Amino acid sequence: MLFENKMLPLQNFFEKVVQKSNISVSYLSIKQNSYENIMALISRIREKSGLLITLITLALAGFILMDMMSNRGSGGLFSGGASTVGKVNGKALDWNELNQIEKTKYGNASGEVFPRHAETWNYMVDNEIVNKEATALGLGVGKEELIDLQFGNNPSPVIQRNFGNQQTGQMDRERLAQIKQALEAGQQLQPDFINYWASQEKEIIKERVQTKIANMVSKAIYTPTWQAEQANADMNQKVDFLYVKIPFDQVSDADAKLTDADYSAYIEENKGMLNQKQEARKLTYVAFDVFPTAADSAKNRQVIEKLIAEFKEAKNDSLFTITNDGVYSDAYAKKDALPKEIQEAAFSAPKGTVIGPFVEGGAYMGAKILDVKIVADSMKARHILIQAKTPEQSAAAKKTIDSLKLVLESGKERFDSLATRFSQDGGSAAKGGDLGFFGEGRMVKEFNDICFYKGSEGRYYSVQTQFGWHLIEITGKKAGKGTAMAKLAYVREAIVPTEETQNAIADQARKLMETSRTLDALKKNADAAKVKIETSTNILENDFNLGGLGGSQTSRDIVRWAYNPKTRIGEVSPELYVYQEPNLYYNNKFAVVGLQAILQPGTPTVASAKDDVGAQVKSRKKGEILKAKITTKDLASVAATFNTQIDTAKGVSFAAPFVSGLGNEPKVIARVFATQLNGTTDAIPGNNGVYMAQLINKPALEGAVNISMLRQQLSSPIKNQVKGRLLQALRDKADVKDFRSKFY
Repeated sequence: MLFENKMLPLQNFFEKVVQKSNISVSYLSIKQNSYENIMALISRIREKSGLLITLITLALAGFILMDMMSNRGSGGLFSGGASTVGKVNGKALDWNELNQIEKTKYGNASGEVFPRHAETWNYMVDNEIVNKEATALGLGVGKEELIDLQFGNNPSPVIQRNFGNQQTGQMDRERLAQIKQALEAGQQLQPDFINYWASQEKEIIKERVQTKIANMVSKAIYTPTWQAEQANADMNQKVDFLYVKIPFDQVSDADAKLTDADYSAYIEENKGMLNQKQEARKLTYVAFDVFPTAADSAKNRQVIEKLIAEFKEAKNDSLFTITNDGVYSDAYAKKDALPKEIQEAAFSAPKGTVIGPFVEGGAYMGAKILDVKIVADSMKARHILIQAKTPEQSAAAKKTIDSLKLVLESGKERFDSLATRFSQDGGSAAKGGDLGFFGEGRMVKEFNDICFYKGSEGRYYSVQTQFGWHLIEITGKKAGKGTAMAKLAYVREAIVPTEETQNAIADQARKLMETSRTLDALKKNADAAKVKIETSTNILENDFNLGGLGGSQTSRDIVRWAYNPKTRIGEVSPELYVYQEPNLYYNNKFAVVGLQAILQPGTPTVASAKDDVGAQVKSRKKGEILKAKITTKDLASVAATFNTQIDTAKGVSFAAPFVSGLGNEPKVIARVFATQLNGTTDAIPGNNGVYMAQLINKPALEGAVNISMLRQQLSSPIKNQVKGRLLQALRDKADVKDFRSKFY
């Protein structure tokens, strides 16, 4: 089909060639394979060969260009898959598909796009891996099973995530029922919803098949008797021992100078831990943070003072705060919930007073006292709930509530009777709608505000919440002393650096960049300017988060520069990288960045590992020096020699990850358990010093062992980890090629 499609423009091309060459012959005559016509055509072509060759050359070039520009990623002759974002076991993953999945899943949601790219990429990779294993094992998800996972009593975790209420933790069963009904009835649905549901079905199938594979592996996990018995001993055998700790700092750095041989030995001992799975980059950078100056703060204060003066005269507080990007709410707050600077004044100053300016959360604030009241400690109420999820249901629910309210106000019916008949809150309907006593903040905000702030006993109030429409009657309160609460409105002016301040820091950073074209120069000039130079962790090609610099498009640009084939080790980027404050949109950081190292997969070299393992190698060296100085097994003598003390550890098990006083020292614990009673270990270089220990008590392990229970205790945690760890093992085994860096 590929060549049939490509031959159509070629057919048109040759017809044009014939016309340009004044060759009067039809395509049909060629197709009929007429010998005479073919010979005549060859004769004419010979006469016009020069023009024909030129036209053919141009047309072929156009054909090649067309193939390169069209069908991106679809396997064109020369495209090589221009939209191929990666491959899993040889199967191409398409960038356009990644974007479509991401768009379907997230829509127009705000926030950083890079985490979404990463999550969608991982899903696509995992889906291919899981599908391959499922095919090999003959696993799948049938139609009835899929329907049950979408609408049944035990829905897929995907459905629980997408249709769960974050506040109540309950499934939106009603919404699912509506969707099921629409699908079964063949109703015409919105294209966006169809795409969303189709994408969700793929997620459900992938999750279900992955669970089936994990369950197969989990069933094979077994704890033999000897392992259960050993685990019992590790957890329950207790020992007491004396020990001496000699801290590493008893050896000076000058006396523990490191050589390449020291690094090589450490790397060889720990190469399994240090092994680099992917190519990585290490960056050196200087970050210039932008903070407001005293002059900037003074300007911000002038702005808020002017705003506060206007706020005092404002007649419509809500309109004023909204217009000036302030905060207005009908909610009341307790004293300790207010900013400390205004806690006293908010309850002592008259209503209408504007307090401020004061500093809160990086901004100058002004607070206007709108109301102060004593709120009951708890309220008692009853309600009738008519549930509603859609606008249509909400309108119907409100109509029902309004009708019930009229009936109650007329005195024709009792509240408890109507609640029993009409309320869709099963828990309270059986009690005539009674909710009992509840404290402030226990109910959803709209309901809470009616009961504690706006309502009074004996009256009926209708209000809409996330659950639907409520008809509320306040039936009692427990005031006690009550709690004083205040309702405030706020105006604010963020304390931010001015453009002049931002430019001044930018100039300082740019000067360092322009005078530091190599890393050596950058380090020298940074030291001279007394600015801190920092080193990144290992950066992978698709990373977007650079630790202290954060995750953003700017960080992503730095990573792309570091992985540019033209970038050399020791080079400083010619670009000054600018970071912006995400909420207030000013430049809050400038970074000068250099490429320190390119780390190849496998065991790291001494040069590339020095920064990462220097502290550990230094401790190892000091441990060797201290160990060489210990020539006796007498703890008292060792303690006296190194001016330290003998400590005691009691009731320590082999499996203990941390021992009070000793810390995390697994080598010490292991050596103690391998020592005879009253025996003393050799000097043991540990994590925080060199240790020597004497075992003084090791009672026999007592009590019968319930092997069956032990097996379950040991197996359960491992089985729970199978799903995630198995998938990671399959990822490691799969041939995954990642081309995302070409796209963003």
